[in-house]
Amino acid sequence: MLKRALMVVAVFLLSGLASAQVPEIPRLGLFAGGSYANTSYLSGGRSNLFGWAATVEGFRLKPFLTFVADGSGDYGWNPFPISCVTVAVVCSPNPPDSRVREYDLLAGPQISMVRGRFRPFARVMGGAGHVSMRTNGFYDDSLAWMVAAGGGTDYAWRGRFSLRAQGDVIRKNFFSDTQYGLRVSIGIAMRIF
Repeated sequence: MLKRALMVVAVFLLSGLASAQVPEIPRLGLFAGGSYANTSYLSGGRSNLFGWAATVEGFRLKPFLTFVADGSGDYGWNPFPISCVTVAVVCSPNPPDSRVREYDLLAGPQISMVRGRFRPFARVMGGAGHVSMRTNGFYDDSLAWMVAAGGGTDYAWRGRFSLRAQGDVIRKNFFSDTQYGLRVSIGIAMRIF
């Protein structure tokens, strides 16, 4: 629901911009922006995390095919994942939430095309991530592999700059368990050359 609302807002904001130039598929490009991630850890409920995302796009294999490296950091709170009986934590009246920090580094191929002022793209990536969960009397972390599939679009804004909205579905394996998460990012992309 939140993903749809963010995408609708992004489309309305991007469609109102004037004097845009036709985008190009970059030989080297950078993206930086804010991100929203939603996932679950251990037996806790789903977490709403907010943070940053950055992408380097380069090494053009074909006119429509490039290689991307994507990094992100997301931060927030997660319902306490373990019973208060198994861990000595003050649990009155309810267990405390645990502080979550997640860092991901992914890379893979991306296909894109230019359609007027828009440059839609789709990608698949693989890589690794690290997550830590902390509350009074409890700390746990996990380093694991992950795979992602997603896409987005760039809207030519001014010169080398574009506005970007992107989203990925990420399969994670933190704490020897499988999680499926969603990450949505909005920001500015810059074509270096």
